[in-house]
Amino acid sequence: MVEEPRNFLKLRTQPMKISDQDTLVVVGDDEGFNRVFLGENRWWAVRIASNRIEHLKYIAIYRTAPVSAITHYAHVLSVQPWQGSRKSVVNFRGQAIPIGPISHIKGYLCGMQSPRFTCLAKLQSATTLQDVFGGIRHPLHDRRGTDQTQGNS
Repeated sequence: MVEEPRNFLKLRTQPMKISDQDTLVVVGDDEGFNRVFLGENRWWAVRIASNRIEHLKYIAIYRTAPVSAITHYAHVLSVQPWQGSRKSVVNFRGQAIPIGPISHIKGYLCGMQSPRFTCLAKLQSATTLQDVFGGIRHPLHDRRGTDQTQGNS
């Protein structure tokens, strides 16, 4: 049995039914964000389980460093197979809409490395990724978010 590390504080969000998870948050770098998400009004080559597609109404993007935040979302027009693969292309209904930025709190482990589902209402009311997905507080950071290993002045 794997023991959970001590001194980690968990921020949990209430579990949502799949039918309430209407938004897919994808991960992209600045090039993909500008060229595809904004330029083509779509996002392609994303894995989406078939039972999720009927509930998908929105797509949002978490932009990797240096932005490291969710910055835009769009209304989903359609989800179609992508070039004969098991992946899909999500086509937007119109331009992406700015939101946030919704970034992480220093000292919390809640990075985005793969697509995750949530609901648009959570995104619209969130100021941090922890508000959307929860997270785990790293024990080397105090309540102010400063690194205790470097000392406090």
